[in-house]
Amino acid sequence: MASNAEESDGCIVSDSDGFESDGSDFYDSYNNCNETLHPLLQDDICRLKEAYTENAISYRTLPGISYVILDIHIPTSTLTRKTAMAWHLIHGKPVIIRLSVDQNSYLDSGFHKIEAFQESASDHCSAVLQLKNIAILFCQSSFRNLTNAIVASAVAKRRSEPKLSAATSDVWSLVEMGFNEIEATSALDAARGCKEDAINYLVENQAAFFDLWHVEEKVLKRKPISPCEGKEQPSLENGFLVQIYQYLSQRLLSLNDYCPICDTGHDLQLGTMIKPVICDRELCIFSFTTFGVMSDMSAVANVKVTDLLYRLTLAAANSKRMEDILSPYPTVIDPMKRDMLALHGKAKNDQLLKKVLNQMPPMNKLFADDGKDIQEKLKSCHFLCYPLLKWIIQSNRSHIVAIPEEGQLSCMETRHQFLMMNMPPSQEKSFLEYKRKYGSVFAFHGSPIENWHSIIREGLIVASGTQKQ
Repeated sequence: MASNAEESDGCIVSDSDGFESDGSDFYDSYNNCNETLHPLLQDDICRLKEAYTENAISYRTLPGISYVILDIHIPTSTLTRKTAMAWHLIHGKPVIIRLSVDQNSYLDSGFHKIEAFQESASDHCSAVLQLKNIAILFCQSSFRNLTNAIVASAVAKRRSEPKLSAATSDVWSLVEMGFNEIEATSALDAARGCKEDAINYLVENQAAFFDLWHVEEKVLKRKPISPCEGKEQPSLENGFLVQIYQYLSQRLLSLNDYCPICDTGHDLQLGTMIKPVICDRELCIFSFTTFGVMSDMSAVANVKVTDLLYRLTLAAANSKRMEDILSPYPTVIDPMKRDMLALHGKAKNDQLLKKVLNQMPPMNKLFADDGKDIQEKLKSCHFLCYPLLKWIIQSNRSHIVAIPEEGQLSCMETRHQFLMMNMPPSQEKSFLEYKRKYGSVFAFHGSPIENWHSIIREGLIVASGTQKQ
């Protein structure tokens, strides 16, 4: 399996943005060797398993090669099913971060390769690629000064503290099975600590009858290691593998808050929404457009949803209120001049934008033949059609699905019905908690079609008394 790599700060990392297979066909031809691992690496592996579960990490050594392959399993059950679906992840199956490290010198030699994948996920799952990018940036930052001696010293300070409880490990075992942490803890409480009985409760949906509120504080107290917030780096006192496991587990919950390419937080004034999108920095736009980083239009596009997104942008561009409601303004690099922006909010060209939008072909014809030759079809219409449509799809921060006919509301008197989710994971969790506690009501609100280009990218705002009203 070929892969390009580059050396940075003593850490060689993969620079491929393609999907990496899980390598099971390659590894199955070998058995784990009995070659001795570095003592600190052995301790780190044991500490990670003790802190979470036996399945939190696996490793393989290869005959005649000094490297050991570490597979760190980042659970996705901490996400809601809606969020996992919006991010094209398989809920309940871990994202595996694969590290290749020298088994004799461990941290003193840095990591020689970093890969990421999820079994059965799309070959171009941007959430997996984003987590891989985060792991690379974390290791590059860590290994500027990290050594075996530094980690051993940090761990030594904690040795006098009590060992982690078995209850914590049981909770994470249930999380790995696909249950969320609150449900897992509640089930274990009801089953008086018996994991087998807790599983039966959960499988039989008995968790719905548990009082989930009294255990919420207990869940936080049971965690042996306080989670980092945002980009805060966890302590090394539990070893490096626990540190990176916890860092990536926490970062998984907030992928939507950061640019998948540069990992910079989005503008807080716009608010966070459910889908991760690139920021408006020109370097990220260049990487996204020129090298296809984090993008594959044919893999993620749905004909009906793409048609909707296109028509929303078209409506905003043709509106008399275009100056106020076409936000964000499309950002497109000129494919004929790679160092030039053809469309950008700082140098608007409304006439060109409308011309390109009006030359787009019908989406059902564009995506015929399983979406083959999309780029060539669009290029024949106008050289900016492909990058513009790519921006329209990838800049959408809401998860939108077409509602099948059997699920549609007849009172709406249209067959063009869609379900939109744009609440970020943190707000979704809060909403569900309040809904369980206080209930909810259904309310209807409408808005002209020209407003939705902005709504799906920047969220709903109180526009009364503003130019966007």
